[in-house]
Amino acid sequence: MAKKEQFVIQELQQNAVEEKLQFEKEVLSNIVMLPELKSYIPKLHPDEFVLLEANIRKDGCREPLVLWANEGKYVIVDGHNRYSICQAYKIPFRFEIKNFESLDDVKLWMLNNQLGKRNLTDAQRSYLRGKQYELEKLKRGRPQKKGENVSSFSKRQKTVDKLAEQHKVSDRTIKNDERYAKIIDRLSANYPELKWKILNQDVELPKTAISFLESLDETNFQKVAKFLAEGRNFKKIVKNYRNTKKINLNEDSPKAIDWDKVHKIYDLFTDAIKTKNEALLKEIIRMMRGLD
Repeated sequence: MAKKEQFVIQELQQNAVEEKLQFEKEVLSNIVMLPELKSYIPKLHPDEFVLLEANIRKDGCREPLVLWANEGKYVIVDGHNRYSICQAYKIPFRFEIKNFESLDDVKLWMLNNQLGKRNLTDAQRSYLRGKQYELEKLKRGRPQKKGENVSSFSKRQKTVDKLAEQHKVSDRTIKNDERYAKIIDRLSANYPELKWKILNQDVELPKTAISFLESLDETNFQKVAKFLAEGRNFKKIVKNYRNTKKINLNEDSPKAIDWDKVHKIYDLFTDAIKTKNEALLKEIIRMMRGLD
């Protein structure tokens, strides 16, 4: 090979490397996180996040981030937690860029990606299926693209049947999942952290609660949301409502702990053990009940 040809090839290779580095620099300086998309990612428990952080600091970020190129920005589609950790500790990471036609298409990809994972709670899986159904119906209802056969629309499989087949559940389950997802979104509209507390099962909300919550007027519904965000017991909320036909924030409000009384009980308990005083133990039990 002539020296001139060798030089041309080397120059082309060098240009390709420089272009790649320039592109990577452009991407890394324009990565953004959309809260709307991050809300589709199951929130890690603190101990899970600590473990992920330790693994990335030890072994690096082994999985590439998935990005969506949109109007000069590169939106994170998958890898929100990994990105936060890498940014905090200046750890390099790889990325891949996927093309999507719309934000809804991004959401559907994220939902499918999450639903393919095995470590989901039943509540998380139900919520994600419900959101998938909601979005698929919206997509189906949009006007056909240019050149698409209009008559083919009626021949397409119903969305609910398609998703039921995909997830190996009944069509009724998919429809109930949509109702569940809507209830969760309403409850967490003013309390963003509540959604994943429920879906991670840190806050108990049985699926049988859907009909009860759908029957409430907006005022009582928002009171329930406030109760749950404060960590109140849902069964007590329902019992309170059935007795009074309204949700009274004062009746079920938690009592402040009387720490002076706790310390007094502790001292008495110590004395009772030393002296084996049964009468004093009974008095302590009575006092402890008063703390509830």
